[in-house]
Amino acid sequence: MPGKMRRKFSVIIGVLLCGMIAGLLMLAFGMYGPLYRTEVVNLPVNLQTPSDHSMAFTVDRSEEYMVEIHLKSVFPEEMMDKILGDFAAGGGGEIDVSWSVKTDGTVIAQGSNKQYGYSPIFGGGSSGLAIGTVSAEKEKEYYLSVSTNNVSADWNKATPYVEVGLHPAKLESYIVLQLFGFLITALFAAILVVVSIFHFIGKSREASNKASKPTAKSASA
Repeated sequence: MPGKMRRKFSVIIGVLLCGMIAGLLMLAFGMYGPLYRTEVVNLPVNLQTPSDHSMAFTVDRSEEYMVEIHLKSVFPEEMMDKILGDFAAGGGGEIDVSWSVKTDGTVIAQGSNKQYGYSPIFGGGSSGLAIGTVSAEKEKEYYLSVSTNNVSADWNKATPYVEVGLHPAKLESYIVLQLFGFLITALFAAILVVVSIFHFIGKSREASNKASKPTAKSASA
């Protein structure tokens, strides 16, 4: 019987460990996937004087991409609200950035922070605005043009840049995968701990019972 119980316990532990490994793999893939590039443009821009900037780019996957401008949060919150706009108050800021994307000499998308509306981005020690979207196809070359207007000499301290990256909606499945991976790992780990505790208690009781039983010699005495 003890041997049978040990085998049963080993099977249970094996299943729980496999479940934890599966959860960890889901968590890792959710955190670090996808394996293709999700940021295809990181273009520094000058906000000290009105200026034009451009960059050629390609994409690894035919999807919709978001055009964003980012500034490091080096100014007080009131100043950042003045530059980018105050989301709570529903008002736009002083920044004025326009952009266009061409392929084969034809403009396929364009916009600005004034046209796109106020869509704030926070996180990673920076703040920014989503200023448009563009649908791009794999194996095509694209040409991004950015114009900045109505600028201030101080704003360059925030290291501004324009980013073109995969639309966040395309990454939702990875966030869900990350969440499920965490929950599965935590669940199997908790069950493993509970099973191990009960197994330890059972082994302790078994050892205690063996110790309390009289031996044949002492019984005959």
